[in-house]
Amino acid sequence: MAQTALFKTPSRKARKLLPIIYQPAGAANEYGELAANLYSGCHHGCVYCYVPAVLRMPKTAFHSNIGTKQNALERLEKSCAKYAGMDRTVFLSFTTDPYQPIMDWASFHTAVIAKLNEHGCTYYIKDDLEKAARQ
Repeated sequence: MAQTALFKTPSRKARKLLPIIYQPAGAANEYGELAANLYSGCHHGCVYCYVPAVLRMPKTAFHSNIGTKQNALERLEKSCAKYAGMDRTVFLSFTTDPYQPIMDWASFHTAVIAKLNEHGCTYYIKDDLEKAARQ
């Protein structure tokens, strides 16, 4: 990835890997008690997308560098174990569409859902909220 003066990616070794499931702060908390962002970047390139500004990165970088987060499934396993049995719902995903057109996204997403189910974590997806709003 080309680096710009506005956005520099720390090396993978230098970056601390945060838990995949986290408690959203501020207004984001109205969507769910817990959230998980499993992807970096988003293919869609929506004009109204707020995420690049929040992440302090150029829109072109955000919309062209799409992939799963580093060790996402292993980090999800640890996070699920932490929240298992707490009767809290995980929102998938604040910062991207969880259905990214990347290589083998369907099997990745299926593995994510299986991990959540395995630990008894309930979840919902943005599309679920949109369908509920239309009913």
